[in-house]
Amino acid sequence: ISILLTTIAGIIISKNDQLLHGIIFVIFVLGFLCKFWFGTVLLDAISRIYLRLPIPNIYEMIRAHRRHLWSAIAVSFLTTLAFALSLFALLIPALIVLVWFFFSIYEVVLEQHTPLVAMKQSHALVRGRFWMVLPKLLGSIIIFYVCYILIGKVLDAALTTLLPEMISETAYLFMTAFVGMLSHIVGLLIVVPSVAAPTILYFELKKRS
Repeated sequence: ISILLTTIAGIIISKNDQLLHGIIFVIFVLGFLCKFWFGTVLLDAISRIYLRLPIPNIYEMIRAHRRHLWSAIAVSFLTTLAFALSLFALLIPALIVLVWFFFSIYEVVLEQHTPLVAMKQSHALVRGRFWMVLPKLLGSIIIFYVCYILIGKVLDAALTTLLPEMISETAYLFMTAFVGMLSHIVGLLIVVPSVAAPTILYFELKKRS
């Protein structure tokens, strides 16, 4: 949706670059919030499937997770900041921070903890299990990003190859939007297993704690 709206905005006001950039920025922010919001819903749905719990209709789940949206964004920001700061030291501390706080978002979405409590709970969950958790997390992360990058490269190559060099700006914007939406649709096929794998690991750790 955000890609389509960006394309339409570009067609309507293509002569006003400053206004176009402002609209694209607003759409980007709204798209980020929607993607994050639906990400928490997806996490909850996969958790319910794993636990064999009934899944409410999508509208009820979206409304329910509206309450936790800002907490989820806050804990993601804090964990990302901690990981980024640890990179200034060495790779090993960064991996330790990644494992410590990886499940913070799960604690916010599934247990309704505040961001700082969620980070403490995530740390407690992996304490003493670092070498068991690390390869499983890295494996799922690497597989997801490799597949996502490959899909993006293939679609970009297809866009470059199929489109003639001389094409109108409007047609190019529509084709770019189409390829972008196709990329998101294909990406969903990767997102589900990439969320499911650490979710299963999360519940396995909860059973052992």
